[in-house]
Amino acid sequence: MNVNSITVREEDGGLRNFINGKKLAHFVWNHYNPDQPIKKGYLIHHKDKDTLNDHISNLELMSIGNHSILHHTGRKCSEKTKQKMSLSSIGRIFSDEHKMNLSKSHKGKKHSEETKRKMSSSGKNKIVSDETKRKISEALKGHVVTKEARDKMSKSHKKGAYNGQS
Repeated sequence: MNVNSITVREEDGGLRNFINGKKLAHFVWNHYNPDQPIKKGYLIHHKDKDTLNDHISNLELMSIGNHSILHHTGRKCSEKTKQKMSLSSIGRIFSDEHKMNLSKSHKGKKHSEETKRKMSSSGKNKIVSDETKRKISEALKGHVVTKEARDKMSKSHKKGAYNGQS
């Protein structure tokens, strides 16, 4: 391979080494692991968190979901960051693996009373389309709804939590 350029530049909030315009970590990984290519949905993780350390012993092939869990579990985000993340996910289709990993990262966590209140109020005054109602109905076919759940739903309807009523 002819090396025309080796550069260091900022990418994804950190510095990265590039060789001929491609990430050096990817080049090193592919060189030492020709039987384990970097597939879609995977990335190269730097074990010591130093993105300039592209030694093969510091590199690990990891799914994007597992990488996210590793770096973000328990992390507190500002409201501005949460809003940016929410906007960036609009229209994205998440893989089953990503959904499973996200679910795993939230297991055992307890919501604060403020978070519960926010989640409860976020659905109020939203108009639910007939199509959405039909999909919910289809999804619930064959499920047994307890008396407690039925009473709770009934109270929500009476309060006007659905169909845009207040």
